[in-house]
Amino acid sequence: YPLCALAVSDERPSNPQYGNNIKEFRGVHPKKHGIPFNSSNKWQVSIHDRPDSEAAVVVLKGAPERVLDYCDEYLYDGKTLPLTDDVRQTITDGVINLGKKGERVLGFCHLELSPEEFPPDHMFQGDSREKANFPFGRENEKGLVFIGLMSMIDPPRPGVPQAVRRCQTAGIKVIMVTGDHPITAKAIAQKVDYP
Repeated sequence: YPLCALAVSDERPSNPQYGNNIKEFRGVHPKKHGIPFNSSNKWQVSIHDRPDSEAAVVVLKGAPERVLDYCDEYLYDGKTLPLTDDVRQTITDGVINLGKKGERVLGFCHLELSPEEFPPDHMFQGDSREKANFPFGRENEKGLVFIGLMSMIDPPRPGVPQAVRRCQTAGIKVIMVTGDHPITAKAIAQKVDYP
């Protein structure tokens, strides 16, 4: 899955201009507006200034299926291409394969805004996708550009499998509550001996 390369890479890429200095990077890309993550949306969006352009950029991260819903293009090898059904399926297959390993997967996308339509003094507003006054991949609107996936391993705490077994042996019904994708939840449940 070439689109998932960073998700399975052991390399830690470093930005040649900022290295791994997040504070400096954020300082030259100040946030103009944002909508925080919540469990209903399953995404977080923010808009940032760019030092090399008058165009602000929308950046969104969240549940891959939600992110893909808002995109109509994807970035591949430095080029923006149409996000076809075949490419969507390739990305979805990558998400499923990572989820089966018990990995939590996030999707990422962006959209460079037109400085003519959204000049530097534009006041970005909205606390939801429906109320946002900027492009958000809504019907009859330009979609965002899918840029990739990232997965992370958040293993169960030590002792959880033993605690689950003790509860089951004592006749206590164990219930798993999670915000993870169902495939990821199933893989984690198997790691802790949850039926």
